[in-house]
Formats: sequence, C-alpha cells, structure tokens
Amino acid sequence: MNNLEILYIIYFLIFLLIFSKQRGFKKSLIFIAFFLITPWCLQLFKSGIQGALFESVQNISRFAANLSANTSTNFLFFMGDKNKLYGTRETGPFYIFQTLLILLGFWKIIFQKTKKNLLILTWFFAAVVLVSLVNPGGNFSGGVWYFIPLQLISFMGAEYLYAKYLHADYKLKLCILVFLMFAIYETANFMHIFFIHYPKRLLLP
Repeated sequence: MNNLEILYIIYFLIFLLIFSKQRGFKKSLIFIAFFLITPWCLQLFKSGIQGALFESVQNISRFAANLSANTSTNFLFFMGDKNKLYGTRETGPFYIFQTLLILLGFWKIIFQKTKKNLLILTWFFAAVVLVSLVNPGGNFSGGVWYFIPLQLISFMGAEYLYAKYLHADYKLKLCILVFLMFAIYETANFMHIFFIHYPKRLLLP
C-alpha cells in the first residue's frame, strides 16, 4: 500500500464520518452498499491508486483540456481510463444508469439550497478543479478524488427518485420500475465482465 492509498483511506473515512452524522446509520449502510458495487469502487479495490507523481499543468489551455477530460461523459460512464489496469472499457467508473441519478442529485442540490447540499457541491467542484491542475486528465487515479462526492450526488438522486416513486401515479411508477430493472441488468452485466472476463484480459500482452 503506497502513501496515496493510505491518504485516500483517511479521506474516505473522514467523508463517511461526516455523512453518517448527517444521514444516520441506516442510510449510511445503504450508501456503503451502493458504493461497493459501483465500477470505480471495485476497480479501486482491485488495482489501487497509482503512486507515481503527476505533472503539473503549464498553461490554462492544458487545465481546460484536463477539466474537460475529467468531466466528460465518455470517461465517466462509457470508456473510463485507457489503461486496462484501471478499467474494463465496457463502462466508465460509473454505471450509465447513474447518469440520471447524478442529474437528479444536482437538481436536488440546486433547488434545495441547504448548507449541506452546497457543501457537497463545493466539494465536488473543488476536487475536480484540483485534479485538473495535474496531467494527465481523464485518468482513474486522479478521478478517485472526486468520485466520492459524485457518488454521493448520485445517491441523493436515488433518494429523490425514491421519494417521487412513493407519491407517483402508476405511469411514473412503471417508468421508475423499468429504470430499476435496467439498473439491475447493467450492474449484473458489469459484475459478470469484471469477475469473469476482465481478469483474463489483464493476462494478455
């Protein structure tokens, strides 16, 4: 375990402590379960964090390029890191179905302007900006530092969707159930790829 990985464990434990105080024990357990099955978390356990030092950006155009790469939908939801040690290439660090949850999470933050929500939003943008100050952009080892707040925003979107489901008419409930089935299918498909096919690819030159 390198120094970056030790620092990351501390980073996550601090986050979890703050989150559990805000949301309570039950929601914390649900979040951890949600957290553990996401592609980036499974990849983190398997591959760790690259210990090599990154190169600082030299100009604003390089920073802008890194920022674009770090927040691109292609990196986050479809392809992930180009290095096969840090991604299966079938999906990004997040599931495709989390796109909707993240959008709903941002919606909740914007229209429910509590101090807690604004803190999460600030944390996410600050982490993305700091990661974008080093090269290369769009890589797993840099992304893990803003994946946690983005995962939390996704969780907030799931909370919002669940609240809507409880008070929705049958048409909206049906749409949400279809979305849930797609989420289950995508998760199961990724698990199959990650545990069955992906280890064989790592052995290839």
